[in-house]
Amino acid sequence: MRVAICDDDHLFITELKEKIVTYSIQRNKDIQICEFLSLDSPDLSPSDFDVIFLDIRFEGKNRGIEWAKQLRMGGINTLIVICSSLQNQLIHGYEAEPIRFLLKPVSKS
Repeated sequence: MRVAICDDDHLFITELKEKIVTYSIQRNKDIQICEFLSLDSPDLSPSDFDVIFLDIRFEGKNRGIEWAKQLRMGGINTLIVICSSLQNQLIHGYEAEPIRFLLKPVSKS
């Protein structure tokens, strides 16, 4: 399984990556994790991933949801998990058709 973590907070990426690695070890699953601090990264090709953990805010703007909506309009059906500390913004995420919302900080469970 290939997973992308897209967030402009390096600390959050590190913490989420640790949780995913722990999950993969406990369940004996091979999970490759790629980290992206920007949605503009040339290495970020959404169709190459099975799951994308996506922050709502990048550079002070709600770019994550807009980016995800563009993916959907382009026919990309990669699973998206929206992660944010902005609980009042999560409702806007439904337009991106995520499989789940995670409120930061993400709990171990």
